[in-house]
Amino acid sequence: MANIYARLQDAAQSLCDVRERCGAPSVSVGILHEGRVIFTYSSGFRDVEKQLPATSDTIYFLGSISKTWVSAAAGILVGEGHMNWNDKIQHHLPEFNPVGDPEIGKNADLVDVLRHSSGLANPVIQLLGPGGMLMLREEDFMNFVNLGPTENEKGQRYNREWSYSSMGYGVMAKVIERVSGMSFSSFIRERILRPLKMDRTVVSRSGYVNDNNLAYPYAMREDGSFVRIRSDEWTSEEATSVLAAFGIRSSVNDMLKWAAAILAAEKAGTLGQDDQKGEGNPLREMTTIRRAYWTRPTDDEYQNESAFCMGWFRGVMPSAQVGWGSFNSRTKFNKEKSYLNFIMGRDSPKRLFIKHHGILEASAAVITTFPETQSAVISMTNGLNRGDAADWAAQIMIQSLFNLQPTINFKPLIDLEAKLRYADYNDTVLVPWLEHRNVGEPEKNRQEFLGKYEGWAMTLEIIIGDMGSLKLIFNGRDDMPVNLDYYNKDQYTFLPASRDEWVAGGYLDFDNYMMFVLDFKRDDSSKINGLWWMWDDGYKSTWFEKKGGSLQTGR
Repeated sequence: MANIYARLQDAAQSLCDVRERCGAPSVSVGILHEGRVIFTYSSGFRDVEKQLPATSDTIYFLGSISKTWVSAAAGILVGEGHMNWNDKIQHHLPEFNPVGDPEIGKNADLVDVLRHSSGLANPVIQLLGPGGMLMLREEDFMNFVNLGPTENEKGQRYNREWSYSSMGYGVMAKVIERVSGMSFSSFIRERILRPLKMDRTVVSRSGYVNDNNLAYPYAMREDGSFVRIRSDEWTSEEATSVLAAFGIRSSVNDMLKWAAAILAAEKAGTLGQDDQKGEGNPLREMTTIRRAYWTRPTDDEYQNESAFCMGWFRGVMPSAQVGWGSFNSRTKFNKEKSYLNFIMGRDSPKRLFIKHHGILEASAAVITTFPETQSAVISMTNGLNRGDAADWAAQIMIQSLFNLQPTINFKPLIDLEAKLRYADYNDTVLVPWLEHRNVGEPEKNRQEFLGKYEGWAMTLEIIIGDMGSLKLIFNGRDDMPVNLDYYNKDQYTFLPASRDEWVAGGYLDFDNYMMFVLDFKRDDSSKINGLWWMWDDGYKSTWFEKKGGSLQTGR
């Protein structure tokens, strides 16, 4: 164990360099091995303005790691006999009825939703919009789900293809509420966090609003300074769908407890010990939750196991999938597929890993577990837009924990990812936006575009703002209007004018220039009757029908 600790200490010295290369204010890691916590380390600031250092008790956003709590909560209810894995969602949630494919409502069960084969879309920016605003009202969520797209160019997605859906986990949280008779946040707090003594994990606004050890998310500006991203709405007991999909917060120390409980319950289940044998461990059905359900492709030479479970990803090293789900995807999808040259453990024994990665605006977290040695590596960061420091830190610590051979130097890959990510605004958004812009044709009277436009359980409102400019209000959030500029004939845009404004505005998921363009249409009498908005790359545009005029000003 002394050798392991020495290796981890040596590896941790490189994490300061990692976060600086990625433009992240802080990174925190923790290591569990043979069921015991053996190492924690933090570098940098949780609060840049006050220069407060991060610690192993600092609370970070978990992003999609929140989904592991959803599957765990479902496992508890299944283990207690309150529901079964093959129960139809509609049995517990009769209002679940996606109109795009009636088969989903009739046949989709708990496993379909938790393994991401339900056919539901993944409209992240309708949940969290520009500026970190909570855009979709919780009371509209089920209607929003039912009206969402269920197909792509190949046809209906339900049980035909794997398609990641945060909406599905919001649906599952609603099922948990209906079956348990408790709010989702209360269930997680009372049935999981308290028994496991996880007092640094947050599932409600009251859990963090007065906490003085939070890692605020930041984006790095062109000059190297940081700007804080608004995040005060992302964790709330009143926003179940967002909380379940990516809103839970936690610390390294609590995530080590979480990993230990999961591994202990899984091991007990493997041994056939139904009582789980862990004192105070409420988790059930972990062997069912964490087995492979849907194979995921990997383009490495090894072709070891690669599959999605229920709220977890499962693979076998060596594998290019160790970084599955991270923000470090530019080196995966560039022409050279550079990441294939940095696969750990090529000369080491095979090793099973089960993980999840969480990404939220300017935050990232990773939990990677190793059932065979009851080990886990936790990594968290509060900066993201020049690469995923949490992912790099996790891979560096995994390599050191198991002394994987040959030793990989990740710095060239980290630098390449940072370079490619830095170019996102210019290469993937601004350049094509400029290519298609045409302001040569005279702009029409702006009054023609005013009004409310309704579609897909949402409202887009166009108003006149200061100095006669047009402004866009998403779903009634008139506290956070967005400026509109003339783009082309009957088209207006809300693209930020610079990369600094883009990262500060929370536009991480806006990765296609058309997502910033509203395309207005006219009826036979040449009056504006609606608009098309392509809210995400890979999905068809949504029609918003005009419902009336508005002459409000000055917002």
